[in-house]
Amino acid sequence: MHRLRDVLGGLLLLSLLVLSHPMDITSANTTTDTGQSHCYDEYGYQILCPEPGEPLFGQDANYHTPRPDYVDNGDGTITDTATGLMWQQTPAEKMTWDDALNTAPNLILGGYNDWRVPTVKELYSLINFNGIAGKSVLESVPYIDIHHFGFFYGNESRGEHFLAAQYWSSTEYTSTTMGDQHTVFGVNFASGRITGYGTLDPTSGQPMRAFVRFVRGQVGYGFNDFVDHGDGTITDRSTGLIWSQNDSGLPLNWVQALGYCESLSFAGYDDWRLPDAKELQSLVDYRYSPDATQSATIDPLFRVTAITDENGGADFPYYWTSTSHLYGAMNRAVYIAFGEALGETIIGDAQNPQIIDTHGAGSQRSDIKVGDADFISPPDPTEHEETYRIRNFARCVRGGEYMVMIGGVIDDDWNVRVASLHNPVATQQAVTPVNSVAEEAPNTALANNPTNNGNTDTTGQNNNNVANSNSDDGATNDSNTNNNGGGGNDNNNDNNGRGGNNNNNNDPPPPPPNDNGGNGDGNGDGNGNGRGNRPPRR
Repeated sequence: MHRLRDVLGGLLLLSLLVLSHPMDITSANTTTDTGQSHCYDEYGYQILCPEPGEPLFGQDANYHTPRPDYVDNGDGTITDTATGLMWQQTPAEKMTWDDALNTAPNLILGGYNDWRVPTVKELYSLINFNGIAGKSVLESVPYIDIHHFGFFYGNESRGEHFLAAQYWSSTEYTSTTMGDQHTVFGVNFASGRITGYGTLDPTSGQPMRAFVRFVRGQVGYGFNDFVDHGDGTITDRSTGLIWSQNDSGLPLNWVQALGYCESLSFAGYDDWRLPDAKELQSLVDYRYSPDATQSATIDPLFRVTAITDENGGADFPYYWTSTSHLYGAMNRAVYIAFGEALGETIIGDAQNPQIIDTHGAGSQRSDIKVGDADFISPPDPTEHEETYRIRNFARCVRGGEYMVMIGGVIDDDWNVRVASLHNPVATQQAVTPVNSVAEEAPNTALANNPTNNGNTDTTGQNNNNVANSNSDDGATNDSNTNNNGGGGNDNNNDNNGRGGNNNNNNDPPPPPPNDNGGNGDGNGDGNGNGRGNRPPRR
């Protein structure tokens, strides 16, 4: 497996060969580390990072990839030497997308006049998954390094939800969302998500306003340079990552997806892993979409299992990442939607909500790690809903530069908070948030970035029911939607509108592991945590 082991102070560090297929990396397209520093079980509790071969090994914090390397230039700009991009340190006031495009060419900052609105891949390079989306500013931590970058939550004094911290990119969706909205992708650094934003508020008809953080430097970050090796693997020379050409072919919960990739022996290699959020998002090709090209939002070199979605139409899956999402009841993991990011929302007739593409193919959202549809409370039909499928697909990766970590530390206060979310009646003690945030104004930049705090409501776990979720978290003039879930059982054939056979694959990977869901899945979670309160609406 090309692994070299050293034991240091209880931590196992595994240094891996950078590339298994020797070839030059064509550009400085480094997918930097997500920043996630703790390991979590399927219910959101912090655990010691597992060892290879143990359940839940292979999650984000087990694999440390090169970190962003930020340099404060002292002139209002920050350079990330890992990506070669220079950033505006502090964003301006919120503006429309058109205004952002018009402002960039006229901006002079740090002595430079070649600023631009970043692509969504450039913008996503800044995300840090030590962030927490809590019930309030005091219970939350931004998904960005606030030691280097200015950050503002939504201004509650102006009627905004505090999670309304969306940032524009220059990447347009090749289809529409919310029925017929011209849509541009952006990153919300308060909630840790990529979402397609309609440029007009469908209710008021006024242009949506969001933050923008201008960028300059090398053009082409995030462009892929694929080589098909003819053995079921594809190397992206721009990142040095080697990918399985086929996906899992069957839907899996998060625990199963971790085990599936860790146990995969394919094309002569047995060091496959489930990609983290940034690694998997690097595969998204925003030129494609189910509506515009009748394909998944990925290069056609990759084989993608077709599914039947919640509307009964042809679509493509959501794909798990190894990254936990500290959001809701903290029992979520990040996925990338390579098909339409569906949601149940109300357009016109309040009595007849519709299931439509609400966030766009190429969005990054999150799903409950394990569970069953029977343990989700029914949704409020007047609210926007987001799909909880729970069984999503997996595409494995290997190579790149990383170290493996086991052990670590557990924050007991964090686990008390999570316990209170799952069982608020039994947990009587009050939990005081530990991070300090400037309180004098809801839209004030933060001063520090602790990582172990933040509470929100418990979420249930399901396969195929609609459950409530932040569907982009209190957007300003943003139609926030969530989806109803198209569950489906873990079978070979389409079942409840999911799954589907992968008949196009040659030499497919082995079948996924048994549906044991970690500590019990299918008829509950095994620990009595299957039924929960619903997560926050925004």
